[in-house]
Amino acid sequence: MCKLPDLVAEYCVLFKAGKNCDSYFTNDDIVAQVAHAMDILDKYYPHESHIFAFDNTTTHLKCPDDALSASKMPKAMPKAPCNFLVNITVCDAAGKAITDASGNVVKEKQRMHDGKLPDGSPQPFYFPLGHQYCGQFKGMVMILEERGINTQSLNVQCPKFKCRDRVLLPGLQPCCCWKALFDQPDFTNQKSWLEELGDKCGYGVIFYPRFHYNWGYSKHIYRQYPESSNEKELEQNVISALESGLNGVQAAWANKKYRSHRVLPDTLMDDLDKET
Repeated sequence: MCKLPDLVAEYCVLFKAGKNCDSYFTNDDIVAQVAHAMDILDKYYPHESHIFAFDNTTTHLKCPDDALSASKMPKAMPKAPCNFLVNITVCDAAGKAITDASGNVVKEKQRMHDGKLPDGSPQPFYFPLGHQYCGQFKGMVMILEERGINTQSLNVQCPKFKCRDRVLLPGLQPCCCWKALFDQPDFTNQKSWLEELGDKCGYGVIFYPRFHYNWGYSKHIYRQYPESSNEKELEQNVISALESGLNGVQAAWANKKYRSHRVLPDTLMDDLDKET
């Protein structure tokens, strides 16, 4: 752990949270703050390696506005003058999001950035200059077919995005276009805004495991009971409880009640309702 010189006190950022103040800390604010912290490290510790660690939250994990995402993509090319574009936050010269008179963040429509074909070459999702449909989005069918994936008889998506397979195994026909595209390497490996900033500036960026606070809390409570089970069973029950949407206290209750179970039962939520 390095100690910064006293001089860097001038780099402190005062943020007043609230609707009538500076609003609330968004991903844009976090990215700007981290970029500022990297500037400080570049100035005082240019010869050392640094890693930034963040909680595993949606605010930290947010991807760039033009990041690859199969969500809401049309199956076929949209009919003109409509087009598939993404909302991009408009920022000022300092990288701060611009707001309108009502305090809403200003957005503008732009293209999603290119994907990558299986051979690593770029794959534009919009028709190029000189094409009769120049600038129009190709649609998921054409994007998948350019990747060598058969889209015959595939729907846009499964009902409510509940695909039959959580992981598409090699050689199997995907259940829908959305799932086929979602499992493509360039989509699954899409980095967050913070990770892209770290790559650009030469810093490591990592995220703590999901539920690490609740995991530690429920584990602490659970071990207070003399009838606590072995470590492996404890770990499985805690993870199962947290993934079911329980908080730390509820997970501890579930672990005590079902201490002889390897997997928490399907009646977990009903039992919790009765308990409360």
